[in-house]
Amino acid sequence: MSLALWFAAAALALLFAATGVMKLFESREMLVADGQRWAASASPTFIRALGAAEILGAFGLVLPGIVGVLPQVTAVAAAGLGVIMAGAAVVHIRRGEQRAAAFAVVLLAVTVWIAWDRAGAVPF
Repeated sequence: MSLALWFAAAALALLFAATGVMKLFESREMLVADGQRWAASASPTFIRALGAAEILGAFGLVLPGIVGVLPQVTAVAAAGLGVIMAGAAVVHIRRGEQRAAAFAVVLLAVTVWIAWDRAGAVPF
C-alpha cells in the first residue's frame, strides 16, 4: 500500500507542479488559448496564487517523505490540493465542462486518499 501511495503522490506532484508553473508564468490569454477557459473570468492575481499553491502542494506531497522531516505536511498538502480540486470541480460543473469536472473529481479522490492515509493509516 505504501508503494501505491508513493506512486500516487509522485504522479500528483508532477501534475500539480506542471499546472502550477503554467498558471504562475503564462498569461491569462495563453491559458485560455491552451483550453483553460475558466481563466478568462479569473483575475491574474488569483491565477498566480492558484499556481503558487499548486507548486507548494506538489512539494508538500513528496518532500517530507524524501527528507524524513515533518511527515504530517504530506497530509496537509494533499488536503489543500483536495480543496483546490473540489473548487475546480464546482467551477467546471457550473461551466458545463463535464469532462474537466470528472477529471477534477478523480484528482480530488486521490488527494483525499493520500491525505487520509498519510494522516494516520499509512504514515511514512
